[in-house]
Amino acid sequence: MMIKLNFTRAVEVSPLQKQDTLVFHIKDKGHNFISETLLVDLHSNYTTLTRPLLKQMFDNQLSRSLITSSINVKDSLIGTTIFTVVVNIFIQGAFSRIL
Repeated sequence: MMIKLNFTRAVEVSPLQKQDTLVFHIKDKGHNFISETLLVDLHSNYTTLTRPLLKQMFDNQLSRSLITSSINVKDSLIGTTIFTVVVNIFIQGAFSRIL
């Protein structure tokens, strides 16, 4: 299950050091919540979901640019790490032939 929330005033969510908490109560679970692995209904102890809410960013061009930039940096770092490992293996192989 995925729940997507759209906050009208996102900067008011968790504005202080302590994070706000979202509480989601499932009143009538019916047969909609079945475990994938056990194939049983959701136990009554698990009908209240609690999750801390992170600070929210404005949905504007600057926020989207920051998120895109962070994803690009992450991908670049992964590529650089893989390249470094491959070069290291190559250099170790070359040194083992010399020695």
